[in-house]
Amino acid sequence: MNTLYKTCLVLSTIGCLNWGLVGLFNFNLVEYLFGDGALLTRIIYVLTCYFFIDNFFILGYHNYRDDCSEKSSIIDIIFIIRNYYLF
Repeated sequence: MNTLYKTCLVLSTIGCLNWGLVGLFNFNLVEYLFGDGALLTRIIYVLTCYFFIDNFFILGYHNYRDDCSEKSSIIDIIFIIRNYYLF
C-alpha cells in the first residue's frame, strides 16, 4: 500500500469519525480544534472530501482489475490521469 492510499484511508477515517461525533453528540471535533469557519477548517473539509472520493477510484480500480484481464481500459486511463495530476 503506497503513501497515497494510506493518506486517503486516514483522512477518510478522520472525516467519518468527525461526522459520527456530530451525529451522535452534536460535537464537531474539527471546528473545536481549528475554529469555526477558519480557513484551516475549510481546507481540512475539502481534503477529507477529496480523499473520500479518491477512495472510490482506488476501490473501483482494484475491483475492476480483479474481474478483468484486459490490459487497457477506460478505468486504467482514468487512474493514470488521476495519478499524473496528483503527483
